[in-house]
Amino acid sequence: TFDRVIDFVATGGYALKNYERYARIRLNKDGFWRVSNPRIAQQYRLNVGTIIEVPALNVRYVQAGSKGAASRGGRVLGKIEEAFLETLTHGDTFMFAGKVLRFEGIRENECFVSNAPGSDAKVPYYGGGKFPLSTYLAEQVRIMLDDPQRWKKLPEQVADWLRFQADKSVLPKRDDLLIETFPRGNRHYLVAYPFEGRLAHQTLGMLLTRRLDRAGARPLGFVATDYALAIWSLGDMGAMFKARKPSLGALFDQDMLGDDLEAWLADSWLLKRTFRNCALISG
Repeated sequence: TFDRVIDFVATGGYALKNYERYARIRLNKDGFWRVSNPRIAQQYRLNVGTIIEVPALNVRYVQAGSKGAASRGGRVLGKIEEAFLETLTHGDTFMFAGKVLRFEGIRENECFVSNAPGSDAKVPYYGGGKFPLSTYLAEQVRIMLDDPQRWKKLPEQVADWLRFQADKSVLPKRDDLLIETFPRGNRHYLVAYPFEGRLAHQTLGMLLTRRLDRAGARPLGFVATDYALAIWSLGDMGAMFKARKPSLGALFDQDMLGDDLEAWLADSWLLKRTFRNCALISG
């Protein structure tokens, strides 16, 4: 794969190999690849630091179940970021413009919705994943949680929340992983606190939901933050773990980094969007 990437950069691929300007690098006599033209290097330097605008889609009313194929003249309620909408599946509900809306689908640059009864709906998030926790900062967060003496430096509301968590459950040690399960409404929840940053949690959420689906837990979705990961399902995950079908150890086993990760990467909208941003920056 690496050789194919090098060949693509050097020739522009089979579609563009006849165009000189797409030959970005050349192999010199000394055996090293060099940038073929100073202007190419200058272009890359100019593009470094480019901030990609977050794509947003119009939210438009349609008739329930139409998926936008008809009734395209519905009222536009506003805009929602693409990153949130891509986590939804047909039939999911979310809060927007003071209403509970049912997600019908996406077509071109519009998200189609219909009115939905009930209050068990997701809440849209905006731009919070631009600067997720780094590995080093996440380590410092775990160290701080493990040392109650350092809570004095935290805002009072945060310190109160930590004391409440310690009273009702437990706080994870520096090298521990806290996992909680509980029912709410007609769903069952698993909340894990890896404190590894939103990007790592988002990947972990994708992998865990694949495994839970195979185990028969019928997961419905997940949400990731910089600190925690929550998964909700129709099946009682707590009872499944208690019966060891599967066990928590098996669910979080490192072998998920094999076939599960490769299968997810092959069909991941998150990865595709990252490559799209890289393509925009590289020109």
